Amino acid sequence: MRLLLDTHIALWLWAEPGRLSHRCADALRSANNSIWLSAASAYEIAFKVNLGKLLPLPADFETLALQSGFSLLEINHTHCEIAGDLPLINRDPWDRLIAAQAMIEEMTLISADAAIRGFGVPVLW
Repeated sequence: MRLLLDTHIALWLWAEPGRLSHRCADALRSANNSIWLSAASAYEIAFKVNLGKLLPLPADFETLALQSGFSLLEINHTHCEIAGDLPLINRDPWDRLIAAQAMIEEMTLISADAAIRGFGVPVLW
């Protein structure tokens, strides 16, 4: 299974792994799954660190992702167009973009955010 992490899941995994559900933790440990992180998460984290809403990461995003064994998912025009066309049930631009990427790339999104389920993307939590 191809799994795309919502930003908060990556942060919890790196700083507070006890917050992850058992299903989520099992899926992340399974050798049968490939784990992906979106470039949108790098932007979201950097933006929120700049606002003072998050503490800086102990290393840069790419280094942490690769050390964790994750693949990096770049953003393309189709991702952005689909994100813009999603219903306005969730106006968080990062959630919209990550949900669109999961849809287009046929990935299951790992997220504890109930609002993201409204986009119709497969979600594991």
